[in-house]
Amino acid sequence: MCRVKREFKSLKSYVSTFTNVRETTIQELFERLVTQLEGEKAQKKVEVQKLMEENVKLTAVSDKKEAQLLALIEKC
Repeated sequence: MCRVKREFKSLKSYVSTFTNVRETTIQELFERLVTQLEGEKAQKKVEVQKLMEENVKLTAVSDKKEAQLLALIEKC
């Protein structure tokens, strides 16, 4: 009976340790993933900002070309 009890305690300790290690590993992976996603989000924000600035410039060029075209049409 004592041996079975010792084995049970040993197994219980093993399972407890395994559970703690697993929880720690999951937490670390979660934190890494959050950090990675935050970095990617910041990078995407920068990319979007650049694209928006480029869009403004291209819209200005397009508006200018349209005005030139309308002016040429008026002359004709």
